[in-house]
Amino acid sequence: YVELYNRSADAFDLAGWKFRDSGTPQTLGNYLLLPGSYVILCDLADTASYSGLPYLGLLTWPSLNNTGDNLGLRDSYGSLVDSVEYLDTWYNDPNESAGGWSIELINPGDTCIAMSNWPASVDPDGGTPGAVNSVFSTVPDTDPPHLMSVTVAGPNSVTACFDQALDPVSAGTLGNY
Repeated sequence: YVELYNRSADAFDLAGWKFRDSGTPQTLGNYLLLPGSYVILCDLADTASYSGLPYLGLLTWPSLNNTGDNLGLRDSYGSLVDSVEYLDTWYNDPNESAGGWSIELINPGDTCIAMSNWPASVDPDGGTPGAVNSVFSTVPDTDPPHLMSVTVAGPNSVTACFDQALDPVSAGTLGNY
């Protein structure tokens, strides 16, 4: 399953939205995702597993790869709403990465999308579908990125490597350099 959480103050009609991994995008059905609420996306054949929880069953569920995948959500206009590229190393435990455990987002307000914001669930059930993540925290990341290396890539460019992901908005603003 994949869980969506609406952290905004607006409600969203998910009809026509697209969920995808590296394969064919799957269209979501009618569902009003209210502010502060969750919905579980899952295979239509697995909806009984989420009885009593808010869910949207997809007729064709993408083959989510345990070793890693790139997931994306687009609204009905085709605009990217959110995406994450995960790897099985995010579990930090070979027993959990073998199956039965979810990777959970720590801080949905943190712009860092790297593995430091996505550990394995610490819930005894292996995940918290439809509820607050077991690793949830709104404590801000106060540790700034540190420059690890710089390589001259050409006469007018350099490649800088940092120890954590950068905020794409700030990193893409030339005036910051």
